[in-house]
Amino acid sequence: MISVRVHAKKALARWSRFASGFLPAVERGLSQTAFRGQRVAQSKSKGSVSRSVGVRQTPGGYELSARAPHAGFVEHGRGPVEASSGKVLRFVVNGRVVFAKRVGPARARPFMAPAARAMNTPRFVEMSLARLARGVS
Repeated sequence: MISVRVHAKKALARWSRFASGFLPAVERGLSQTAFRGQRVAQSKSKGSVSRSVGVRQTPGGYELSARAPHAGFVEHGRGPVEASSGKVLRFVVNGRVVFAKRVGPARARPFMAPAARAMNTPRFVEMSLARLARGVS
């Protein structure tokens, strides 16, 4: 006679270890994904925009944002700007103050779009869950 036993307690203990580690593993993977996005965004931007890129934890996960007031213009570009009647535009270029009646459009230099693409790969969450599964079995 051949018999096979299934030990419910052992199976439930394994499942319990996996279940208790599931949310922390997903959290760890999401965190790694968010900070990977931050590194990509910072590498694709410069100056105050790069310094303003940050990650914060939200109730649903993580949020990557650039807090610089002009970050949207860098990401999406902008059209030409013309000063109001009787006024001039004033800005600094290479340490020199420049005055102009109008300036041309600025092309887009996306930094958040590449970060979003990098964050859309579930690689870190999958790796974290795989590590958890290996530790349970």
